[in-house]
Amino acid sequence: MSQHSSATVPLRLFITVPPGLEDLALSEIQEKAQLGLLGEGLSDCMEANPAEKAKGGILLLAPGSCLTPLHHYLKIPTKITLKLWSFKARDFPKLYSKLLALPWRDYLASTDISFKVSCKKSRIIHSERVEKTAKRALEKYFQAYPLKKKNTLGGAVQIHLDIYQDVCQVGLNLSGELLYKRNLRTDTGKAPLRENLAAALLYLLHTHAKKREIELANTILLDPMCGSGVFPMEALEFFRPCTSRDFAFTKFLKESWWKIAPSEEMPSDATLFKYCLGIESDPMVFKQLESNLQVCSNDAYKIKHGDFFQTDISDLSKNKSLVTICNLPYGKRIPLKNAVGFYSNFFQHCSSNKDIKLLGALFPKEYEHAPLPKGTTVLERRYFKNGGIDCVLLILY
Repeated sequence: MSQHSSATVPLRLFITVPPGLEDLALSEIQEKAQLGLLGEGLSDCMEANPAEKAKGGILLLAPGSCLTPLHHYLKIPTKITLKLWSFKARDFPKLYSKLLALPWRDYLASTDISFKVSCKKSRIIHSERVEKTAKRALEKYFQAYPLKKKNTLGGAVQIHLDIYQDVCQVGLNLSGELLYKRNLRTDTGKAPLRENLAAALLYLLHTHAKKREIELANTILLDPMCGSGVFPMEALEFFRPCTSRDFAFTKFLKESWWKIAPSEEMPSDATLFKYCLGIESDPMVFKQLESNLQVCSNDAYKIKHGDFFQTDISDLSKNKSLVTICNLPYGKRIPLKNAVGFYSNFFQHCSSNKDIKLLGALFPKEYEHAPLPKGTTVLERRYFKNGGIDCVLLILY
């Protein structure tokens, strides 16, 4: 297959996202495609074949040339998988013959292969035997059709084999390490929030701010319990490419699929929040915060060591409007004697500050009915899991 045809052929991708956040991931793809950040041809491809929400992810047809910018610019997904083939297999001889007949060499530039197997509601139920059968089939295939060039990049391939109701879906893990591992935060606090969750919640808060016609150009994002800085970092980096890590496909997929570099130009108006303000009371965590934010522009944020409840916010914000987001203590890793009282006190304190125009508060779902100040409007309750804990993001106005 030629480089030109490889780069323009639509690929079937499954973009994995945290359950409950699929709509936000779809909106991110649509917006960044319109901005031209996700590669040439994606907007046209999506117009002909719109991206679709599925449980736990997004189904997307995209030209091969978009693989690199998709990985660089999307911040909400967890992983991107290339869906290659699908076939029926009700026994192991059929599975072996089908896998042996597939054109692996059209895609792979490496024979360092591992497998991730799932078997559900099928006659084939032994995942270990599936893996052994697949390994034997691919070894036989590459003996008959060896790669023309030796892979010098050292890339390992993870092949997904998902067998459901006697149908085997074959895919390639393009991302390698999960995408929330940005390699930006060198230090994390006691209860860190994953980067892609933070990005999704910020995007949701930004959407509500636009609906409320809050003038974002003159608005500051405030994180009053900033921890290691995931919210300000993700806010400032949301429309910028992630170039701080490698992605697996660049080391095992034929170069013609991903060789086109992403655009380094960022639209001047593409930003969630132009300026961020963070407060952190723990002196050790504050040092981590200072270290982590060094990757961001110095004129885009300000941080203060102190207690939010005892800090004069207006002195820091210069009376500008504030959109506030906070990952509150859960009482798990960080002790919390009276969770309901703490959350109610936090809501009351935010309500008393007239500069705070919008609040996003993240905490365990079991406390979602903690008392709110009189006159507070709940714009949305967004449910999802964080570290195995059922959580809710309350967006308050």
